[in-house]
Amino acid sequence: MVAIDATATASSGASTAAGPAARGFGEFEDFLRLLTTQLQQQDPLAPMDAQTFTRQLVQFATVEQAMKANARIETLIETVRAGQVFAAAGFVGRTVELDGEELYLPEAGPARVRYRLATPAASVRITVRGEDDRTVATLDALPTTPGLHEVSWDGLDRAGRRLPAGRYRVALEAVDESGRALEADLGIVGRVEAVQFDGERLLLAVDGVLHPATAVRAVTDSTSSQR
Repeated sequence: MVAIDATATASSGASTAAGPAARGFGEFEDFLRLLTTQLQQQDPLAPMDAQTFTRQLVQFATVEQAMKANARIETLIETVRAGQVFAAAGFVGRTVELDGEELYLPEAGPARVRYRLATPAASVRITVRGEDDRTVATLDALPTTPGLHEVSWDGLDRAGRRLPAGRYRVALEAVDESGRALEADLGIVGRVEAVQFDGERLLLAVDGVLHPATAVRAVTDSTSSQR
């Protein structure tokens, strides 16, 4: 007669709460089958002593409770995820400001960025680069006063030609009278088109580019006018 130990099985079940429920119930059924087989094949003249049998029944109950807990945790995780998507759906159609330097130029119309200055600047410049990291446009003569400023890029290159829609990167340079770089905060402005999960991350599709929801700095009404 071979004694079985469900401690490892129970621990494994408890540690895989986020795994498929079918796996947990499979482990539970395997343990039940082993225990039943052990009882059927024990020697009638030398049956399992009460203490050993009681210990295995306790282990059996532990496995059952662990499997039920796994199922409840999985249900809770799915409920939380669904709640996050439902809540994030309120972003769709709204204009948001995001951390980051990547923006999307649409087929028609401008792309927008915002920047914040803590102190007055002598000059502020925004450089736009393409996928090959080549500078395609430069925005000069920008506001230099402290505070929040929004700038639109019309999608034109240095020769005045409209660039194709797609992803571009922007960089901000602000300097004082002596040419010393100043601290400036750059953000991307766009309209949320959709929300989705990528593994464990909640993502927002903003003007064709996916951003983590945690990158959102501010949300404005979809009817807000563009400056």
